[in-house]
Amino acid sequence: MIEDAVVARVRTILDYNKTSSELDGLDVMGGLDLDTIIRDSIPGALQQLVMVAPIEMLGIMTQSEEVKRVVGQPTTLLQMPYTMEMPSDYLRFVSCQAEEWDYPVTVLTEAGSKEHQKQYSEFGGMKATVHNPIAVMQMKDDAMSIVLFGGSETRKVSLHYISTPSVETLDARLQEPLCYIVASLVCEVLKDTNKSQMLMQTAQSLMVTAEAIGQNINNTNTEQ
Repeated sequence: MIEDAVVARVRTILDYNKTSSELDGLDVMGGLDLDTIIRDSIPGALQQLVMVAPIEMLGIMTQSEEVKRVVGQPTTLLQMPYTMEMPSDYLRFVSCQAEEWDYPVTVLTEAGSKEHQKQYSEFGGMKATVHNPIAVMQMKDDAMSIVLFGGSETRKVSLHYISTPSVETLDARLQEPLCYIVASLVCEVLKDTNKSQMLMQTAQSLMVTAEAIGQNINNTNTEQ
């Protein structure tokens, strides 16, 4: 089981770095105690990793959805907003593309920002268009959705996103950074802040190295 391999690797990292004196006490009480802390730290570590890892190292999911629900009462039909509910496994935004837009939105506009508020203005010239669309993430009743501005003929939107990860599907290049993030979170549980920060910095360095190796491989393949 891959999770068992992560636990074993994290224990090795903690022991090699002599990360915290608390480890000795846990081992005296029984190795299972430390293993439980490690296993409980894996989901949080996965989410942290996927939120900062380069897009190229992650699997991008695609979902196309018919959008029908109109938000608010637009003053002109050309700026009619729609909403798209986020998938249950959504974690990180990549892009979204409505059928009539000239190009996809790759950066979400902050909810409540001036640009967002302009979309409800009486002046049509201040609003998004098919040539300059925007998308805003919103939370309502613990449900997450994207509000789309930039056209009245929207029928389908393609959403590209990073899904909630699992150890089994994680890119091999991210396995070692994951283990260091888990070790860092374990140290947080043990109240060893300094060592936790040190291990997190190591994880970040490993990600940079992994990305560079991947780029070199891609460049070599392209040249061939």
